[in-house]
Amino acid sequence: MTSRTKSSVIAEASKIIASYHPKQKDYLRRWETWRTTLDWLCRDIPEFQGDLAAKRIVGYVKDILAQKRRLQRKNRRTAHIAIRHLPIN
Repeated sequence: MTSRTKSSVIAEASKIIASYHPKQKDYLRRWETWRTTLDWLCRDIPEFQGDLAAKRIVGYVKDILAQKRRLQRKNRRTAHIAIRHLPIN
């Protein structure tokens, strides 16, 4: 197994996340935003500890996806309530 640097892990993660976005119109800008975000997230990790950076990035992305799932569940629950209170003519 080869040792990877923090910068290479951040660059690859940014590329993967940006490439899976449904709107590919602004890929370069989205990639740059993710790279900057992940670089800031891993700011206290030394450059030669790419494995630690990868673990932190995976945890960050998992938290984002969990939050998205919670919001989707909440929206489904509130959508039923809103539909019940619609005026019927």
